[in-house]
Amino acid sequence: MQLISRLGNPNHAHWLFVAGYAAILTVLHFAMGPVSQTSAYHQFVDVRVWCGVPRVGDVLSNAVMLCSGLFAATLLERARRDSRAGKTDWIFFVFMIGAFGTAIGSGFYHWAPSDARLVWDRLPMTIVLQASLALVIANRFGMALGENFLRVLLPLGVLSVVWWVARGDLLPYLVIRMGAGLCVMVLLLRGFSWRVDRWFVLALALDPVLTWFEHHDSDVFWWTQQTVSGHTVKHVLAGVALTCVCLWWRENAARPRV
Repeated sequence: MQLISRLGNPNHAHWLFVAGYAAILTVLHFAMGPVSQTSAYHQFVDVRVWCGVPRVGDVLSNAVMLCSGLFAATLLERARRDSRAGKTDWIFFVFMIGAFGTAIGSGFYHWAPSDARLVWDRLPMTIVLQASLALVIANRFGMALGENFLRVLLPLGVLSVVWWVARGDLLPYLVIRMGAGLCVMVLLLRGFSWRVDRWFVLALALDPVLTWFEHHDSDVFWWTQQTVSGHTVKHVLAGVALTCVCLWWRENAARPRV
């Protein structure tokens, strides 16, 4: 915990994070090599068409994430009105944009799955992940440090997707994807309170569950007698997780504990 507390210096802590990220990537690159995407990635089991909408379950289920973005926008506007100075939490604003982008990008991708469309699914997801980490940093160590980290985290997320497009290597993206959650779990331990942090704990707990549904897409489809696919359930749970982060911000992140 003493090491975490030293991150309170906003002048260079975010650059230490970048150095650590680069070191982890280097070690993993030499240990594992590039991570390629399987050719079967775009083969989803639910290909039903309804009212002209292809893959209707996987497309329309993104409405849950869209609703979480609308909820975030409502909370942000309410907080701005309640603030005497009319201030906006820019980190949560970026999170809101990421939520909207994920809903739209995922719907766009699932309409006609391809690598070219998948870019617009993964880019906003990295925004959500990195903004979520910055929210916790701001809550635990102050808004200045959180905003400094966001300025570094967002480019790292974008570059991880660009690297995959250019080199076909998912490793940087996977480090971002898993690393953000691990960092959040560690940071939540500082001054943890079940009453105010329970919503983020629930969001973190949903992550392995929705991943399980993603990897059992066809199994769930047949278990439910072709009613709903695992990937559709994943989208619903992802929307619930985003809403949990919104509820955590409403109760806690607007009042940093430094």
